[in-house]
Amino acid sequence: MANNPNFEAVPPKGSGIRKACILVLALGDQLAREVFTRLNEKEIRQLGRAAANLEDVTPRELLEVLTEFKHIFQGGWIPSAGAGSAFQLMAERVLGEERARDLLTTTRQTDPFEECNTVPPKQLAALLGREHPQTAAIVLRSIDAEHASKTLNEMPAEQASELVYRIAHLSEPSEEIRRDIGDSLAEELRYLPGRGADGEEEFDPQQHAIDLLKGLSRENTDQIFEHLQSRSSDFAGDLRSKLFIFDDLVALDSRSMQQLLREVDSRKLAVAMKGAPEDLQNLIYASMSSRAADMLRDDLEAMGPTPLSEVEDAQEAIVAVALRMEEEGVLSIPRGGDSEFV
Repeated sequence: MANNPNFEAVPPKGSGIRKACILVLALGDQLAREVFTRLNEKEIRQLGRAAANLEDVTPRELLEVLTEFKHIFQGGWIPSAGAGSAFQLMAERVLGEERARDLLTTTRQTDPFEECNTVPPKQLAALLGREHPQTAAIVLRSIDAEHASKTLNEMPAEQASELVYRIAHLSEPSEEIRRDIGDSLAEELRYLPGRGADGEEEFDPQQHAIDLLKGLSRENTDQIFEHLQSRSSDFAGDLRSKLFIFDDLVALDSRSMQQLLREVDSRKLAVAMKGAPEDLQNLIYASMSSRAADMLRDDLEAMGPTPLSEVEDAQEAIVAVALRMEEEGVLSIPRGGDSEFV
């Protein structure tokens, strides 16, 4: 990894590049202008990469750097986040906006607004709930509309209505404002649960195990779970509950679906249907009487927006019924590795 020229590590404390970066950021525009005129392109790129990864600058470290270089501190402020943005703004004033961006593009590897589309709505709602409403509105306006809707669905009604109002009355933010919000957002995304320090989604070993199990035959899956049960009943139960999800019910035949629907609460079914794919909805309707199907459609139309968490809870409850019926031998749930279902 260290031999990869595109790999950008956090500059270690005491390193020359870190000290130079802190100094340039602390000098203020006037002195920084003089510094930039004396640097070549390679040096500017190196400082830009260091600035984008600058972390944990303490007052003591700043004082040590200023004392060592014996320069007058004019900037008065080292940003705790978004140092890369501050550095780029300085470079733009000296080199021109286009030239500075060409030199520093390697410091901006991902678009944080685009990255928000990969964050689960519940997590994104919690993150934006801590931001100023105007900032949250700019973020929601900048991401995919469907994902923004799902995120709003996870927020309290009062907060969601405030954001909708602001989005509807929002003028186009300047590039500088978007950049500042983007830098702050990127920092927040790095430390969301389930994401690595570089903001990328972390490898989920349990999900990988589930994906493997889904490709096995029913016989092999049962044997594996027998062994897992002997090692840890809690782990085996948790893994089994994640092995089969609501959308997988589409693999049931009409008769099996009819058996399942007899055991399912009608209210939970209506809520669960809010998030069901079209082919599963069609199977459910086809497995009911026309009168029951019409009543279910009416319930769905009258329900209105439903929090995603409620939909997921209802779906999990129905899956639990299906798994119980399978254990009792009443229902047969197809598995991906079963040849008779290929």
